[in-house]
Amino acid sequence: FWLKNLVPKNRLLIPHPRPLHRLTMTGAQIWEVVGGADKGGILVRDGQSLKSAECSERLSTGALIEEVDLVGERLCYKRLTGTGPEDGWVSLTIKGKELVKKTDQKPERPPATEPGVQSEKVKAMIKARCEKELAKPVYQWKTIDMDLVMNNHDKKGPGAIYGLEFPWNEQTLEEFGPEWLTKAFHTVGSMDKDNKVTKIILEKKIKVTTGNNGGKFLFEVRYAKPDPDLHTKLFAKVPFPLAGYTKNDRLSSSVNKQPAELYEINAYRYLEATLPMKTPRFYFGDISNETSNWILITERIDFQDFNSQNFGRPSEEIPKPLPPFEIEGPYDKCIDKGNLRGDPMEYYLLMTRVGARMAGLAKSGKMGEKELLLASFRASPD
Repeated sequence: FWLKNLVPKNRLLIPHPRPLHRLTMTGAQIWEVVGGADKGGILVRDGQSLKSAECSERLSTGALIEEVDLVGERLCYKRLTGTGPEDGWVSLTIKGKELVKKTDQKPERPPATEPGVQSEKVKAMIKARCEKELAKPVYQWKTIDMDLVMNNHDKKGPGAIYGLEFPWNEQTLEEFGPEWLTKAFHTVGSMDKDNKVTKIILEKKIKVTTGNNGGKFLFEVRYAKPDPDLHTKLFAKVPFPLAGYTKNDRLSSSVNKQPAELYEINAYRYLEATLPMKTPRFYFGDISNETSNWILITERIDFQDFNSQNFGRPSEEIPKPLPPFEIEGPYDKCIDKGNLRGDPMEYYLLMTRVGARMAGLAKSGKMGEKELLLASFRASPD
């Protein structure tokens, strides 16, 4: 049906050779601060330039920092241990004296606490937002074709839900900047109006390339008012580039599967307060009917194994269970044996139970009016 009605016969989507999707990670280089012992640490600046503003605090001697970027003699870092600015730029040496040096030391991972535990303030905020979204008229998606995607995929356009123009990849997020992200969070209601995002730090070491419906990337933010109720490590899901080996995937998701991304965003903005399982906290999401672009921003899940070991050919042995509250994954698709840390039946039974609870909530009206749900998600036989 989709190919017949949406894709002209002379423009069928032909499979394109492609590498296997997976999560890739280059080991993050750790550095130790060895200079500044007589001055309470070393000088940190906001930017790469030696003329950029100095930070008010110094980075303590002995601190371990993670390399974000290295440009000549200037190191952009994230602080892992010690005291001083959470991030910034430092020099490798000064007048021939070493200030930081590479090290094999790794900071100890603190004991895991129960994930997804929210304060009463956050619960109330999410509940109020979901109620507000459920009260809005349902957006009526207008079917798009391949020509629209090909002509408009690199253009800005207003979001169908919140009306804001929005970024659709790492580069455009950096271009839109902290001011836009602040406005987006305020518009959704995911951050207090008296706070703002002051910095965006794109993740350069971990690149997530799993799945075939959209691209994904990680980034961090800094807030004017640090708040334990706000996540600093975030995750974004965006369209694939309309080029190379992801071109056909992009056309398939934007045309053949439309508007699947709208349904995913709807699930967060409507149902986050009532879903019977923990989900990554929603910060912003929208899709444009004019460009086919979209974005979904949530908290980043703190997976215990963020190092590709759950991808590719599995081992014959079942991996050992993790300690309490450590989060398994991320896992490659369709590979249970040798990846899952237990009997696969336990995982599937749990998903079945949660699915049954979701069905009960939907039937009882706890997730919203039936007509709204049918209009907001792809309907299936009752």
